[in-house]
Amino acid sequence: MKKPGLKPPRPDEVFYLYNHNTGYYHVTSKPRDFDRLPDVLIKTPARNDTIRQFADHVIQSPMINGKREFHSMLERIPKFKDVFSGDDYYMRQSKSLILFFFSESDKAMYIHYFRGFHPETKAGKDRFIKSYLEKFLK
Repeated sequence: MKKPGLKPPRPDEVFYLYNHNTGYYHVTSKPRDFDRLPDVLIKTPARNDTIRQFADHVIQSPMINGKREFHSMLERIPKFKDVFSGDDYYMRQSKSLILFFFSESDKAMYIHYFRGFHPETKAGKDRFIKSYLEKFLK
């Protein structure tokens, strides 16, 4: 959680390319000490009505032994085309903010993962994302 006066950490940046044969995104670049995101992810339409209230799609790892290593909603960010936000829960406790950037035609996915940082309120999250994107996309 963000504490007053503290800046968010510099995000870990992870790059994936889409493989049309498998239907998955495969990691091509990530920091050496970063292991929170799997090497393979898939973007799928949200199937659950509860999730569809917030997001049209989810991003998740493949199912292995009946479980997924990673799962996040892709929440659309108003005024920023092809950019989505998501959350990562680690051990169901700490939350990290994630920004997903998709290229046109979804051929590539670029992720900014804010390890251990998540504004406490939806309004705070929205303000942070808007401010960050305005600076980052200049």
